[in-house]
Amino acid sequence: MATVAPNDHRMDILELLTRASIWFSVGCWAWVIAALLRQGAGLTERWLWTVGAGFYVIHSVAAFARFYQWSHAVAMGETARQTLAATGFESGAGLWLNYAFGIIWLLDAAYWWTRGEARYLGRSRLIQGVVHGFMAFMILNGTVFFGHGAVVYFGALVFLGLAASIVRRLRK
Repeated sequence: MATVAPNDHRMDILELLTRASIWFSVGCWAWVIAALLRQGAGLTERWLWTVGAGFYVIHSVAAFARFYQWSHAVAMGETARQTLAATGFESGAGLWLNYAFGIIWLLDAAYWWTRGEARYLGRSRLIQGVVHGFMAFMILNGTVFFGHGAVVYFGALVFLGLAASIVRRLRK
């Protein structure tokens, strides 16, 4: 068994799982939002919405295992440090927003399955706007503003694509 030097930057399985799961999660989210902007959504999108929420749970669990030693306090401190570095304002509130994000996505997926497509797609625009607006805000922050490396470009491409979908929809 080979030993890894402390300064070796190879990714371990939990780090890979943390990173890969959020890419899949954001990809599922973007697919469904694009479908909703185009014409609506069907069974494929309902499954992708659910799978995306599942990948987000995997991302969160893997991150807590790999980066935060299963500690809310450690996660809160790291969130505050990252927020300070990115904004000049030290706050761990983003961690609570991440908890809310996961709960909202899971509840939204459960609502879609239990109430059906017609009821899910027919709910009030206010509720749709709040749910999807909050999720978009969190994903934009997580990828573009707080992300590092390739995920920043991935997030930017996702949001540029969604912006183009919105423009197309508004033109119709």
